[in-house]
Amino acid sequence: MSERLGPLAFALGVGIGLALALSLGAYVLGWGPTLAFPATVLVLSLGAWKEDDGEELSSLLRFALGFTGAYLLAAVPLTWFALDPEVAAQLTRELWSRWAVIALGLPGGITTLVMRDVRERAAAEE
Repeated sequence: MSERLGPLAFALGVGIGLALALSLGAYVLGWGPTLAFPATVLVLSLGAWKEDDGEELSSLLRFALGFTGAYLLAAVPLTWFALDPEVAAQLTRELWSRWAVIALGLPGGITTLVMRDVRERAAAEE
């Protein structure tokens, strides 16, 4: 049953990440919340890779990836286009560096899910 929770967890993460970005509007996160995105994905990736049975941590990882991706896809244009051009020129480096740090968790989390799937398929063939 828990294998069916993966798509639901991802969809729920996308919905909540989108809702958060839309509710905040044009908002620049501080460094603490910015670092929380990749830290959460890193911890869940390590757990999902180390677990041998069950999909609970993988479902949580899918949720975190959906949340992170949807937040970025909504927050970046909302914030960027809402800023005054003079303010945007001053904050360009600050904004893009924070968004890049948030995005750091995505490749590692996706790689973990793919490698886990490959490992499970290889074990099933044996």
